Amino acid sequence: MNKKLSLLLFFIFINTSLFAQESNPFDGDVLFEEDLVQPIKRLDVDSIKAMELFNWGVRAFHEGLYNKALLDFEQAVRLKPSEPLYRLWLGYANFATGLDDLAIRQWQGLVNDDQIGGGWLRTRIETLQFRTSPSRENIDQDPWTVRHQTDGRSNQTIRFDSPTDLTSDPLGTLTYVAGYTSNNIAVFDVNGNLRTRFSGGVMPLSGPWGVLAMSDGNLFVSEFRGQRITLLNPNGRRLLTFGSTAEEGALLGPQYMTSTEDGYLYVSDWVGNKVVKYDFNGKYIMTVGLPNEQFKGLRQPTGIAATAQELFIVDSKDRLIHVFDHSGNYLRTFGQGLLERPEQIRIEHNRLLIADGKRVISYDLSTGDVITATDLNGRAQRIVSVDIDRNGTIVVADQINNNLSFLIPRSELYGNFFVNVHRINNDAFPTTRVIASIQSRSGSPMLGLDKNNFFIEENGLPLTPLTVSTLDTRRDGSLASVIMVEGSKLTENYRENLLHAIQELSNNFTPNDEFSLIWASEQPIHLTNQNSQEIVGHFHRLFPQSLSSAWNFERGLRLAGSQLINRNARLAIFFITTGEHERTVAQYAYRDLSSYLKNNNIAFYPIYLKQGSSNQFYDAIAQESGGKPFYLFRPRGLKEVVDIARSRATGLYQIEYRSPLFHNHGRDYINLSIMANVQSQSGLTKSGYFPPIILSETR
Repeated sequence: MNKKLSLLLFFIFINTSLFAQESNPFDGDVLFEEDLVQPIKRLDVDSIKAMELFNWGVRAFHEGLYNKALLDFEQAVRLKPSEPLYRLWLGYANFATGLDDLAIRQWQGLVNDDQIGGGWLRTRIETLQFRTSPSRENIDQDPWTVRHQTDGRSNQTIRFDSPTDLTSDPLGTLTYVAGYTSNNIAVFDVNGNLRTRFSGGVMPLSGPWGVLAMSDGNLFVSEFRGQRITLLNPNGRRLLTFGSTAEEGALLGPQYMTSTEDGYLYVSDWVGNKVVKYDFNGKYIMTVGLPNEQFKGLRQPTGIAATAQELFIVDSKDRLIHVFDHSGNYLRTFGQGLLERPEQIRIEHNRLLIADGKRVISYDLSTGDVITATDLNGRAQRIVSVDIDRNGTIVVADQINNNLSFLIPRSELYGNFFVNVHRINNDAFPTTRVIASIQSRSGSPMLGLDKNNFFIEENGLPLTPLTVSTLDTRRDGSLASVIMVEGSKLTENYRENLLHAIQELSNNFTPNDEFSLIWASEQPIHLTNQNSQEIVGHFHRLFPQSLSSAWNFERGLRLAGSQLINRNARLAIFFITTGEHERTVAQYAYRDLSSYLKNNNIAFYPIYLKQGSSNQFYDAIAQESGGKPFYLFRPRGLKEVVDIARSRATGLYQIEYRSPLFHNHGRDYINLSIMANVQSQSGLTKSGYFPPIILSETR
């Protein structure tokens, strides 16, 4: 039976059913006849029409047709303004289209409603208001609070002993801890559960000190007593050992490590008073920090961290931090009178986190400002390592206390997770699939959750079992993207650069990727593509004929976003631009566009055609949506941009279960509530759906 016929039959079915009921599901006016014993109920036509609009609005929402859903909900509210469920969903549709202010306005009137409102809705409103408040900009100054701790020993089980270093999986799912005296690497999930331990196999680890997780899932481990570096695969099997011979840098007491995006590994040698540089295959490159005319030499190097241009090395004996370039040239020193017992360091958002004895300090690399991030409430004894995982959690290893502490900003601890349902697929009802995103209060995706982190109810009935999956466990998942081209007259002089950008982007997509082209002219043009040759053909037909001084960025971006809704992949818009915006863009447009992309998990990547070009408006949208600006001609090409988009953290989860409820031919609305929790933090949201239109009596 085709779709049109199914819809026609449903309309006939639902209308005849409603009129045939002995009692109307909505409260209607009652007429009393003097000569009748029983009252006669007058049918409330507005209620029936509003319910019908609401039904189709919910269905359109879960299909990603947000504008259609918005119109349906607006009409339903107009007919029955007192129905809180309609207003709740009108807020959801406003939120999905980026109109956060309108969504908040709808929800504020429902907070005290017994049927819909409550603390979960109040928290949702407060979270959205916090994200646009000045307080969010000062979160780096927020005191860090211990969320939970993990001890090295539990009953008779030794998880780790004397922790010296820790690192987080780039996927945000695991934390690896080096146990120096237990000679192992302990692996924990985000719930603090011990997953496994690596000991090195037939060649046991000998005093593992440093541990560094790589993007491919492998681990570098420095063995202090073994005087070598070991590479382990994700299952703990030894793949490579190097660093023990003179030709390999002759490590005498390797401790901490860091890596660079261009494929180099740096190792601090505490005994050898040096830092050694390798490639990822263990090939010796050079030694850094030896005495020369410009530099007196390292004395006891410990912590080490790198940016794209510079290398930061802690000298624990002098209690200083020395800075070198990646060719080993000395640049400068800082930290005089600041440090007490410095060990490992990490760089995050232009600040340097330093494990410094009984505290962790945060050093602003731009201003030199210093704050104490934590002293573990005065309980710290010897903090030797610090890391920030993909969830924004600071993890601290205390060697003497033999434990790990997981810390978050105080504002995050007392603010709940933001849980948002993007769509519900029940085509195979009663099998139901919910796509939901979990974010921190500040908007960072929460990674590494599993079925034990979720609690779901339908009409108040708890649902089990749950099957939970996420894109974030796949390092090289599929990518759905739009290449959006600035169709302004300003691009007329950049024909070759435009074509180069389009070709290079499309050539780096895989067969599993989906992509299309949008030409952002006065009226945006959407073109689907099968391959890079086809997209080049489109370009030649559009350039320069479709360039316009009246081109419209907002229309182009909205159209680009609409092509990506409901795709089971990481989502990205690559915007090729001169960076020169010809018009003043209203502040509301920036906020609405940023919210539209962020609320739908779409990252925005402006690619500038001119070196040195930038656009504050585009860059702000990129930052808010989880993207990043790039220059076209970069050393690693646009492949790096595509790779970053492909590996971006989303915080999206698919939760599958079997509904215990009857479909009732698609007429009944099913309430759905979802709670996500990690340790002492949690978040709740409410949604719902109508089952598919089923005309038979079987499920």
